Amino acid sequence: MEKIYLVQISSRFLRKKTIYSPPFMGGVRGWVFSLFVLLGFSSCNEILEIDPPTDALIAEDVYGNVTNIKTAYTGLYSYHVHMNATYYQYLEQYFHFMSDELKSDNTASFGIYFENTYTPNTSLYGNIWDQLYASVYKMNDFIEHIEATSLLSEDTQKEYIAVAKWFRAYDYFLLSNLYGDVPLVLKSSIAESTKVGRTKISEINEAITNDLLYAEQALANSEETKKNVRTRLSTAAAQALLARHYLYTGQWQNAADVATKLIDGGAYSLEADVNKVFLSSSKEVIFGFDMDGFSGTGTYQGYTRTGWLYIPSSTANATYYLTDELAQAITSDSLDARINWLGYQVISEKKRYYPYKYKNNSNATAANYELQVQLRLAEQYLIRAEARAHLNDIEGALADINAIRSRAKVAPVEANTTAEVLMLVEEERRKELFVEGQAHRWFDLKRTSRADAVYSKLDYKKWESHKILLPIPETQILNNAALTQNPGYDI
Repeated sequence: MEKIYLVQISSRFLRKKTIYSPPFMGGVRGWVFSLFVLLGFSSCNEILEIDPPTDALIAEDVYGNVTNIKTAYTGLYSYHVHMNATYYQYLEQYFHFMSDELKSDNTASFGIYFENTYTPNTSLYGNIWDQLYASVYKMNDFIEHIEATSLLSEDTQKEYIAVAKWFRAYDYFLLSNLYGDVPLVLKSSIAESTKVGRTKISEINEAITNDLLYAEQALANSEETKKNVRTRLSTAAAQALLARHYLYTGQWQNAADVATKLIDGGAYSLEADVNKVFLSSSKEVIFGFDMDGFSGTGTYQGYTRTGWLYIPSSTANATYYLTDELAQAITSDSLDARINWLGYQVISEKKRYYPYKYKNNSNATAANYELQVQLRLAEQYLIRAEARAHLNDIEGALADINAIRSRAKVAPVEANTTAEVLMLVEEERRKELFVEGQAHRWFDLKRTSRADAVYSKLDYKKWESHKILLPIPETQILNNAALTQNPGYDI
């Protein structure tokens, strides 16, 4: 017995407050596809049935005409940009505490993150798991409906599927890098997937690669690609995430080759002025979120969630500030233009730095509009530098590192060995990509097995090696007997 409804934007339309909660997904609430939300329910002995709201549309109506299909497609973006906190905030905030980038005086709220004392019952990690799997289910359902329709042209059908597959690939990129082996679910049937245990990371990586390769090809002729629309997914956005994925999985030649497509392609270039990198007019941005329309703490016209979080008011101390180690790394060379990405306050006669990559924390003028950047060209130079180092192309790797340093107005570096170059890449990534919403530092130290060496030296951390993987949320372990906990978290 199964009912699937397409429900409008607000959860107030739900007739009953308690609904079936699949083991992967936690509470099913606030699932939004712009105007619509996909809710799937199954299992006759567990479900509390919900009658369709009077102003809701059933799936057949939504996918029954081109206008509604297009609305559902547009909603793929609005869901991730405006409704999925993992995308627009959690990666921007908490993982910078968990690494060695940010601290806060608010230890009651953030101490467990910068001290690394989290447990399987820490609610944040349950929220992340729920939101990413909610996205996976929505993408699966959308893909299946678009594959089944005859109302779209072949190119449009492929384009719509490609966008959903990009988001699904990114969901699994995050899930696997955060939790390790996780259930791989590529169908929308909840009944079939609620008993799935851990999937080998090799299979997950293959699925991510397949989705991104599909997106790369299918988006090649899309209007977004042709017009280089930075706020929509394009072939370049698929390539940028694919290069990152190849780097993370040690596919050095593939990583270098894909990064080279973006660097040499001519559509993107490093901004000469670091203050222009995050503007909506930036030549460097490959994909970024336009937060306009986000609700709850403002209109977000021309500014970002990151700017709102990090830039303090003129009368308040910054809630979030850089660790001494990161501040020292960035300010050690007074000529480094990336010092412009720092703001500071004087607290007890000492400079305390806060992130200032984004300059707006309220409505901005059109010339100063900013995007919440997800993918940019500078990362591709650093991806290629690291890949080249592993391929023993020391000269090429140094050229890429020094391209980033040249933009930052600092002197070039030299090295003779792969090990030396890799350390230079790590340090340059730290200074170039700090506190951006991709959890770069956290993932970098994890994938290079450098976390223990770095975190164990910080006196404010209670570091244990197993903490580099997040705990599987305890509720998921209880709801799905096929799931096992990550080592070190048994309670």
